[in-house]
Amino acid sequence: MFKYFKKRKDVKTAQAAYSQAARDWNRITQELEDAQKELKTLESSWMNGLDYGRSKRFDRVQIAERKIRNLKRAVREAEQTMDEKFAALQAARKA
Repeated sequence: MFKYFKKRKDVKTAQAAYSQAARDWNRITQELEDAQKELKTLESSWMNGLDYGRSKRFDRVQIAERKIRNLKRAVREAEQTMDEKFAALQAARKA
């Protein structure tokens, strides 16, 4: 009887950890999409002559590109974490 409740608690804990990892991945993915839209806007405004000053534009684009690189790395890390949490959930269900 106690073994059943311990397994149930372990499964719930693993499910909660997996759900949190999935929420983190969704949040980071949304931030990445927003940053890519921002970069596209920056590039189009510069091409249309709305952004005067080459160095100002270059700095803003560089910052946006760096942000996108960092977010892509964060997405990969979140996916790896999500995979680990899912494996732990499957192990808890089988135990």
